[in-house]
Amino acid sequence: MSKNYIKQVLLFMLLAIAPFSYGQDLLHYWNFNDNSSIATITATTQSTIAGASLTAIPGGASVIDPAGGTGQNFNVLNLNARNGDVSGTHLRFNLPIGGALLFALPTTGYEDIIVKFATRRSGSGAGNQLWSYSLDGTNFISYGTVVPNNGDPALATLDFTAITGANNNANFKLKVEFEAGAGGVDGNNRFDNFTVEGNTIGGGDILPPVATVTPANSSTGVAVNVHPAISFNEAIRLINNSAINDTNVDGLIELRLDNASGAAVPFDATFSANTITIVPALALANNQVYYVVLLANAIEDLSNNAIASVTSASFTTIAVQTEFGTGDLAFVGYRMNATATEDEIAVVSFVDILAGTTINFTDSKYTTNAQPQCPNGIVWTANQCIASGTVITIQTAALITNIGTVAGTGFGLSSGGDQVIVYAGTAAAPNYITALSSNGWVTTNTSCGGSLSMLPTGLIDGQSSMNTSTSPGNVAGNSANGFYSGAQTGTPAALRASIQNPANWTIAISGSAAQTWPTWSFPRTLSVQNAIALNNTTIQVTFNTNLDVASASNTANYTGIPDLVSVAVSNNVATLTYSTPFAATTYNLVINNIENINNAVMACAYTYTFNGSLSTHGFNQNAGFTMFPNPSKNGIVNFNRPADIAVFDFTGKLIYTAKEASGINTSAFSTGLYLVKTADGITKKLIVN
Repeated sequence: MSKNYIKQVLLFMLLAIAPFSYGQDLLHYWNFNDNSSIATITATTQSTIAGASLTAIPGGASVIDPAGGTGQNFNVLNLNARNGDVSGTHLRFNLPIGGALLFALPTTGYEDIIVKFATRRSGSGAGNQLWSYSLDGTNFISYGTVVPNNGDPALATLDFTAITGANNNANFKLKVEFEAGAGGVDGNNRFDNFTVEGNTIGGGDILPPVATVTPANSSTGVAVNVHPAISFNEAIRLINNSAINDTNVDGLIELRLDNASGAAVPFDATFSANTITIVPALALANNQVYYVVLLANAIEDLSNNAIASVTSASFTTIAVQTEFGTGDLAFVGYRMNATATEDEIAVVSFVDILAGTTINFTDSKYTTNAQPQCPNGIVWTANQCIASGTVITIQTAALITNIGTVAGTGFGLSSGGDQVIVYAGTAAAPNYITALSSNGWVTTNTSCGGSLSMLPTGLIDGQSSMNTSTSPGNVAGNSANGFYSGAQTGTPAALRASIQNPANWTIAISGSAAQTWPTWSFPRTLSVQNAIALNNTTIQVTFNTNLDVASASNTANYTGIPDLVSVAVSNNVATLTYSTPFAATTYNLVINNIENINNAVMACAYTYTFNGSLSTHGFNQNAGFTMFPNPSKNGIVNFNRPADIAVFDFTGKLIYTAKEASGINTSAFSTGLYLVKTADGITKKLIVN
C-alpha cells in the first residue's frame, strides 16, 4: 500500500462523514459499560446477527484492563453512543504492542458496511493502530492506520462500502494491532462505543427482531422491586399483524418461579417504545430464581419476520439484606504500600450481618459529578450469618477474604494516599456505611481516580468515617499503612469513637515491612466458636461467651440429629449426648435460640456438619474441621466452621494466613497440593485444580 494511499485512508477515517451512515441498521454494538470482568466488557451490547465477538489476542504483556476503563473524557464526550445510552466505562487495552483485538462481525443479509468507534491513547501508549480485515475468517488484508489522540478521544470511521467482500459475509472480521509510532511502547490504547452498521441487501428486511431480556440471563442479586423487561431493536406487532397494546401483551410472555415448569407468577404487563415491561402483582421474593419468557411465534416485525423460537432468561433475586446505618462498620487496619505483601483492609462490624448480605468496597472516588459515587470495586457477600464484633479482612487486589466471598474488580491501594469507601446498594443509589482515607478529605473533586476524594454525603469524619492524615507517624499528611491499636472493650458507641480517632492508630511509612496486626477481640454477640464430635455419641459445642443454662440445656435448640437425650452446660461449653451412635452418614446439627448469661439471644444459627463414619480417634483429630469442595473447583473452598488457619505449599512454605476464616479463595493459588493447618492443630490436605 502506498504512503499516499495510507494518508488518504487516515484523512477519510478521521475526518470524513461516511455517506452511507445515515439511516443504516445497527448490526453490532459494544458500549463497554459493564466492566465487572473481561467477559462482560467484551460481550456485545447489541447484535442483530448472531456470532459477533471480541477477543484479545495475547502477545507480550498486553491485557484488557476492565477496571481501568474510566474517565479520560470518554464519559464526558460519549462519542458514537447509541440507543440513548448514558456514558459509562470504556475498553482499556494495556501494553498493546505485541497483542491484538479481534472483532468477529458477521454481516449476513447486509451491505455497505461502516465501522465507527471512539479512541485515544495514553502518553506512552502505542501511537498507531494497524487495522486489517478478513473475508474468510482466517486470512487478513491490511486496511489502514488510525492514529489515536494523546488527549480527548476522537471518532474513527472505517468505511467498507467499496469492499464488496464485506457484504453479506458471515466470516467478516476486523483485527487491530499496534506499533509505537509517535507514541511509546508502554501505556494503553482505549476504545468506546464500537458500532457496525449496514443496509439490508435489496432494501428489504429479512431478519427477525432481536429481543433483549433484562435482567440478563443468570443475573444474581437482583432487587426484589425489579420490573423485568423485554426490549426489541425494531418496531413489532402481533403475529396476526394487529398492534400490541397493554391488554393483549400479557398473552405474549410468562413469568415463572425457577424454570419453564415452575409456578406462574401473577403480573400485569405494559408495552411502550418497543419494550414489554412486566410488573409483578406482588414484590418478588428474596433469594428466588425467576424465569422470564417471550413465547415463540407470538410477535413479528413490520416485514413479517417472526421470532420463531422461545426467548428466555432466568435471574436470582437478592437475599434478605442487613439494613446498615452509617458507622455500622469501621476500619481497623489497612496496607496501602507494605513491602512484600498484598494490599489489604480490615473492618469490624458493630451489627449482626445476615447471610447473603452484599457490601461494596471501592477505591473509586466520591465527586461533584452528576453521579457522585464513581462505580467499580469489590462486592463482598456474607456466606453465613456473621455476629457483630467480627473483623472482616479483604486483600483488595488478590480478592481473598477471611470470611464470606468477594467478587468484582480488584484494586490496588496507592502509597501516595488512597481511600476505601464502603456502601450498600449501588453506585447510583449508595447507602454509605463508612469510609477511610490515608490523607485528608478534599472539598471538591471530579476525578474517579488518583489519591484524593471527597467525603461521601451522610458520613461524618471521626464518627462514621475517618482519615489518618494526622495520625502519629504520618509523612506529609499521608499514612500509607496503619492499624487500630486502641481499646477493644466497651460499648459500640465508645469503640466506634475510639477507632475513628487517628491518635489511636499505629502508622508505618510507605515501603515499610508489613505490620503485624493485632488479634482483635471486640465484644461479639453470642455465637458458636467451634463444634466437634468427641466420639460417636457426644458433640461438644464451644461458644464465645458464658451461657444461660436454661436455654443452652434445652434440647429443642439443637435440631437435625435425632435422639439427643441431654445437654450439659459449663460456662461457655455445651456437651450434647445422644442415645443412638452416629451412623456412616453425613449429619447436620443446627444450633439456634441459645442465650448468653445476659439473656441476649445468639444472632446467627450455626450448622455443624460431620460424617458419622469416623472412628473415635478420627473425631478427635478431624471431625471438627472440614473443607468443601476439595479439590477446589471454582476457587472458593468453604469450611464447616470459622477457624484460624495457615496454608503451606508442598515445600512447606507458608503462603497464607487468616483469622476466623470461613473459607479460602484459591483462585490466586497455583495448581497443586497444599496443607491447611488450624490453630487447634488439625491439618488437612487441599488440592487446587
